Amino acid sequence: MLNFSGLASHKQILRDHQLAFKRNGVYSNILLEFLRYGYKIYEMIELKIHKRQKTKN
Repeated sequence: MLNFSGLASHKQILRDHQLAFKRNGVYSNILLEFLRYGYKIYEMIELKIHKRQKTKN
């Protein structure tokens, strides 16, 4: 089930980031913005692995 209010929120955040980048003379595009989500997923996986290793010791 899709949460359209969450999707709309993410789209608004992306628009706000793009506007802020443009106003401050920073180059960015949607692809670069989406890379941020990949990094967040990586961080969550890394955190879970770290927690599992801690509980084993």
